[in-house]
Amino acid sequence: MKRLILALVALVCVGAVSAQEPYKVFCSISGSSYLKSKTGHIDINYGQENTNKSWLVDETGKELELNSVPAVANYLSKLGWEFEDSSTWGEEGRHYVWIMSKMVTDDSQITEGFTTALMYQKANKQ
Repeated sequence: MKRLILALVALVCVGAVSAQEPYKVFCSISGSSYLKSKTGHIDINYGQENTNKSWLVDETGKELELNSVPAVANYLSKLGWEFEDSSTWGEEGRHYVWIMSKMVTDDSQITEGFTTALMYQKANKQ
């Protein structure tokens, strides 16, 4: 009986240690009002090392039809992200950055539900 109690206490302690407290992570969404030219993208930066090819793609690697910063924010809000702040700059304020946040318990949860072009490329290298 004493062994059973010690085993249960150890199991509870291990469970308590492995369960992390939620913490807030951030991402930025940036783009310009010139996106209709097809030369620009709405980029997402969630702290990744390489920010090349940081626009969102579907499961086939095709760029998502999200033609504005608010459209990407709406997409991310369905994944648990919340609006924090925004700024504009440049000629007539045509460049936009929105900051979004999300509560996670592990960094792997940051990109749950979305894929960037670079993530797709890395996952599908031959």
